[in-house]
Amino acid sequence: MNPMSPTLRTALDAVKRDGEDIRKIPQPMARPMLEVMDEMKSKLRLLDGETKSFYENSYRFLREAKSEAHRLRERNNEMRARIVEYDRIKGSIVDHTFVINPDQKILNTEFSNQIMLQLFDEQVAKKMNSLNLLKHQTKMKKEHLKALETDLATLELQKEQQEETSQGNCESMQTIRLTENKIEKVLLKQSEATHIGQTYSAIHSKLKEESITYLTTVDALKVEIERCTRKLSELRPIYEDALLIRDKTKTELQRHEELFYAHRKRRELEIGSMRRLVEAKREKPVPQKMPMFEQELRKLDVEVIGEEIEEETASEPQNRLDYYALVHDQLKTVTGISDLKEIVARIEGQQETYAQLDEIRQQNDHELKQLKMKRKKLGEELSRTRTNFEDKKDAQEELQKEQTKLSDQMRNRLFGTQSELKRVQSLESQVRVTIEHLHNKLMMVRIASKRERAQSASAVRDLVMGLSTQELLERCLELHAQLETDLEDYDLAEENFRMTDALSECLRTREEYRPTVERRLPSYAARIGGATKEPPAAEDNENSENEVPTREALKQRSKLIVEHAKRKVLRGGRRRS
Repeated sequence: MNPMSPTLRTALDAVKRDGEDIRKIPQPMARPMLEVMDEMKSKLRLLDGETKSFYENSYRFLREAKSEAHRLRERNNEMRARIVEYDRIKGSIVDHTFVINPDQKILNTEFSNQIMLQLFDEQVAKKMNSLNLLKHQTKMKKEHLKALETDLATLELQKEQQEETSQGNCESMQTIRLTENKIEKVLLKQSEATHIGQTYSAIHSKLKEESITYLTTVDALKVEIERCTRKLSELRPIYEDALLIRDKTKTELQRHEELFYAHRKRRELEIGSMRRLVEAKREKPVPQKMPMFEQELRKLDVEVIGEEIEEETASEPQNRLDYYALVHDQLKTVTGISDLKEIVARIEGQQETYAQLDEIRQQNDHELKQLKMKRKKLGEELSRTRTNFEDKKDAQEELQKEQTKLSDQMRNRLFGTQSELKRVQSLESQVRVTIEHLHNKLMMVRIASKRERAQSASAVRDLVMGLSTQELLERCLELHAQLETDLEDYDLAEENFRMTDALSECLRTREEYRPTVERRLPSYAARIGGATKEPPAAEDNENSENEVPTREALKQRSKLIVEHAKRKVLRGGRRRS
């Protein structure tokens, strides 16, 4: 048996590899490898999404920056146009009526722009001086009014306090107030104690209710903690990759922001320089005198003020005595006591009550501050718990979305693999049928009789059912190589000559037996013309000699050879008889 050709060997290797791949496809792969592949694919998808979003954001920022630059260019052009217009009309002559004083109007047809600006500045300075003077006067009057209001409020408060203290004995009122304060303190403590007792009873009942379902809740919490730890371990690499991507995007975004701020700073510097140029071209206003302010200064002369102060100091003792006498009379009428010592004692008692009230107020302020601090701490704790809850909720939602996405991806991948498996199985079945057909043909080549052919077909069928596709292909290649070695000694020209000789002999015998057959036919037999083939032309014969015979031609020749052999056998039997 000759060795196989290189083309057949390469085909055999390819079929072996395809068979191994087909055998490997239905078998499930190891779990860790699938997880690694899924994680890598999800990471690649996340990276693609992040890059796309980053490109879109960068393009959007660039478009906004371009629009802003276009807007600033237009504004710059407008400012330049305004500067040009200002330079153009700078030396022109003003032709309108300008009011210098309310009683005087001048037709300024010969004034330049600078003179008109000076006149404007003078009038504006006068108006500003008068406005400042009026503002100062109103401010002084408001301050005086506030001082009078505060004095009135203090006097009314003193009057109310004196009226309250004058309604009975001072010591009895003090004892009543002390007892009222004690009663209020006791009531506050009682309310606090009842509230604390209610809270402790509620806590006790709640703990009793929780003790019934303690074990089940503990087991559920344990299971939930384990599940969360597993999920956390699964999501940790994804989180690290997300952090890396976030850092990259942050650096890129910071770079873009720096570029944007640099462009913006440059534009602001350009605008500032243009503004400075515009302001440099304007004329500075001329400072004017303030006559109204000089009049006010004259009013505040030092000599006049000194004379007024001397008059006031001369009359001050008498005024004080009158004031004290008036106060003493008012105290008598208010307190109902004529003796000065008793009045002083009552005022001292009131001062003690005021001191006690101040202490109580300080205690209340201290407690109020503590309560405010507690409230602030509780508010911070509540905000912290809310933020933690929101973060956990967002993380849970993101995890659920990621899981649904992964499940959809796995489902799509499963459907894709199933369709690919069906396609590969159909291809495998087609290849199997083709190889079986070739094997059957190669096995039937050397078999002659129908009986042997049927026996060999059943044997081949049984053999094919027990062989795999790869082994069957190897067997086909071996049979093909054996057939090639068997056909090495086959002479095609000689076989063609034999077949043509048999064909001519068959035709000759047909022509010989035809008249005898026609003589034996009765006269009433119908003549039906058979389908006869015209002999081919000489050119066609020459062309057909060079052509390779087809399968149909070989079948026809083999039939003719078999008929010729049968006729020879029949002739020999007749001659012997």
